[in-house]
Amino acid sequence: MLAKDCGASWFQSVCLKNTLTVVNAQLELLERYVGLLLQWNRKVNLISRKDERNVWERHILHSVSLLFKVSIPTDARVMDLGTGGGLPGIPIKILIPTLSLTLVDSIKKKTQAVADIVHQLSLANVVVQCGRAEDLAKREEFRNQFDYVIARGIADLKQLVEWSHPFLKSERYELTGTSASERKIFIRPQALVALKGGNLDNEIESARKAKHVGEIRVIDLSVEGLELAHNPARKAVMVHFQQS
Repeated sequence: MLAKDCGASWFQSVCLKNTLTVVNAQLELLERYVGLLLQWNRKVNLISRKDERNVWERHILHSVSLLFKVSIPTDARVMDLGTGGGLPGIPIKILIPTLSLTLVDSIKKKTQAVADIVHQLSLANVVVQCGRAEDLAKREEFRNQFDYVIARGIADLKQLVEWSHPFLKSERYELTGTSASERKIFIRPQALVALKGGNLDNEIESARKAKHVGEIRVIDLSVEGLELAHNPARKAVMVHFQQS
């Protein structure tokens, strides 16, 4: 079965086929993360139990597949909204270690598990926060503080737009780092990046009508080197907001 082959080495080779180099130290950290994620999953529902044998394919690869197609500044401040077990934030952070990352979930058991995982991995510049988006957006330390909000299938796009906009910085500015070659699409700061699947036409049409929404762009996240049966129609939806 595919799951038997989908381990760390398989993941590293697929990343290389898709123009993303994962060095051995990063791979070892990802292996540790997977071990901790599965360990905690016995106590707290962080990922589907059905996905445990396919965690590298369905969760780790899916999280970092964004980096196959796009680049973000390496010194960016990123919020992972509805992080669950630290996805997609922790795998992205491991591959771009200079990011400043805030992992948010409304379920206390999940944030306790993720905080322990972050501690055991010794990840620097990572904050784990329990709370509802509507409540956290009212707090000064979160409102207008982030370059990007990323989310992985936790709600429809219009709801994600409404949740994420208050967290994003309101003034235009420049970041200095770069995380990929010119062949990849650069995501301008002050954007929501939603990892989603399926037909998104209705969601996008509804999101366009939301307040402050500017450009919406959809990027195909199909992965080179995967068989069609294991390469579902996953997409990244980038929502840029109008300047205040």
